[in-house]
Amino acid sequence: MLQRLQAFPIIDQPHAQCLAPDLVLLDPVAPRFASTAFVGPPEKGIPMRLRPRFAELREHFANKAGNTTHSGVMDAEWARMPLPWRIVMLMMGGIGDLDADMHQLAARSWQLIPPKERDGIRSALREAYMILSRVQALRLRTID
Repeated sequence: MLQRLQAFPIIDQPHAQCLAPDLVLLDPVAPRFASTAFVGPPEKGIPMRLRPRFAELREHFANKAGNTTHSGVMDAEWARMPLPWRIVMLMMGGIGDLDADMHQLAARSWQLIPPKERDGIRSALREAYMILSRVQALRLRTID
C-alpha cells in the first residue's frame, strides 16, 4: 500500500486520508513520555537526568574515534619523515641530550613517544613550518 502512495503526489493530510483511510498519519493521543522534562530543541530531546551521561559518552567516543584516526595518520607521517629530519625535530623539541642515542629515539614509532615529547615535536614542527614557508630565495636553484 505504501509503495502505491509514493507514486501519488500527496498535498496535505486530508488528501492522504482520502487515498488511504486506514493509514494513521497523525496520532491524536499525546506522546507517552510527555511528562518527562526536556530541555533544548526537539532534535536534542534528551531528558535532563540523562544529559550528563550522554555528554560523558559523547566525549569518550569522540576521544576514542579521534585518537585512533589521527594517531594512525600521525604515525604514518612520522614514519614517512626521513630519519635526519626526525632527529632535527627531536632536538628542536628539546628531546634527548648529548648522551642520548638520537638515532634510537628518532626511530621510535609515534605511538611510543610520550605525550610530553609529542607536544615538543608538534611545536617544533609548527615553528619550522612557519619559518621555512617564508624562505623563498634560498630554495631557488640558481647557478652561481
